[in-house]
Amino acid sequence: MVLSACTIASLAACAAEVPPPVPDEAGLPDAAITAFQDYLDRISENSLVCATDDISAARALSAYVDGDAVPDFVIETRALHCQTRRGEPAVGYFCGATACSLPLLLSGGEDGWQVVQLMSGNHVRAMEHYRETRIEVREIDRGAPGGRNVLVREYAWREGELVRINEYSEAAMTGSGTR
Repeated sequence: MVLSACTIASLAACAAEVPPPVPDEAGLPDAAITAFQDYLDRISENSLVCATDDISAARALSAYVDGDAVPDFVIETRALHCQTRRGEPAVGYFCGATACSLPLLLSGGEDGWQVVQLMSGNHVRAMEHYRETRIEVREIDRGAPGGRNVLVREYAWREGELVRINEYSEAAMTGSGTR
């Protein structure tokens, strides 16, 4: 009886603590969307128009990059349905012949959100390396003979900035349809 009462009291105490949401469930905050729209205005000299719903729908990756308890987001620009103020498609602002830009929205704590431009790539993922979250960006290695290699760049948040900490080329997987 006493053991049951202790168990119930422990469960009630644990239920009051709400852990931070896992990044994929957190959703893109309004302030992050506003920061991204400001970023788009800067890079396009006020020419791009991206609806809030389109930016929210284009989010491809979220992770805790900068060490605070607020998720950060990498925007998949290839999936954005923006237009220029003249009504033209906006893909030229984001994508080149072989890769698209992958901007990172970092929660700045009390300072708001900031947009950090990652290198261009075709695929992005977050991974844990010891106690550090890394962002891995992959793209076709145009410098490799035969075009069968993938260039991999890893980024990490160190001393208040996002830095590239690793770059290497690896053989592309063929026949699997994953890249």
